[in-house]
Amino acid sequence: MATTSFAQHGLVRIAYELSGEGETVFVMLHGLLSDRVALRPLADALADDASVIMIDLRGHGGSSAIHGVDLHLDDLVGDVVAVLDSAGIQVPVQMIGIEMGAVIADRVRMIAPERVASVLRLNDPSPLLADRDTLLAIADRAYKGQTGPAVDHWLALSWGADWQSTVPKPRIAAARRSAPALPQMLNVLAYAEVEPAPSLLIPGGTPFADDADLERVLTEIRKPVAPATESTS
Repeated sequence: MATTSFAQHGLVRIAYELSGEGETVFVMLHGLLSDRVALRPLADALADDASVIMIDLRGHGGSSAIHGVDLHLDDLVGDVVAVLDSAGIQVPVQMIGIEMGAVIADRVRMIAPERVASVLRLNDPSPLLADRDTLLAIADRAYKGQTGPAVDHWLALSWGADWQSTVPKPRIAAARRSAPALPQMLNVLAYAEVEPAPSLLIPGGTPFADDADLERVLTEIRKPVAPATESTS
């Protein structure tokens, strides 16, 4: 059983798990209002032959809460780099990002290409980000204390309209625990410059819960690694 470790990035403490053994290193980033627990089925499937790092984004899981409103995408990139440094990872890693995690992974590759061998994107968020006004409206609703409706609106967009009947209650509870991060994170997403890119679509609320979905992702991972300047498709 992997234990929780912490990386320090300024005043922010980022929780992560390192499991498995191997020269290949996978770094996994969850989506908005999720946590690293949702990544565990895929991490377990990879850990026999590789080292796997699962990260809680700030404001999620065991990581520090988000304070203030001045949050930028590069702050989240710095969190990932801090984890790599804390874990002593020097080789280029293969990043797997879901939704917002994909946005962060792409930005890590842009800023620190020497640290990223490839990026596998799941649930490309660019269609959601095209409607900046909606994202900012949800963020404003959360800022004004209407957290429940704001969370419900975002999850309907990102997990699908039927999320309340298809996503297990523990996953929904985890999303609601991360609700304080919603306004700041949505502001980051609203102004992120994201272009549509190759991506696999998997259930947003329960990634890797179905064996067929897990196998689709594993099949994609087993393909030859593309150069760091290209997207994995």
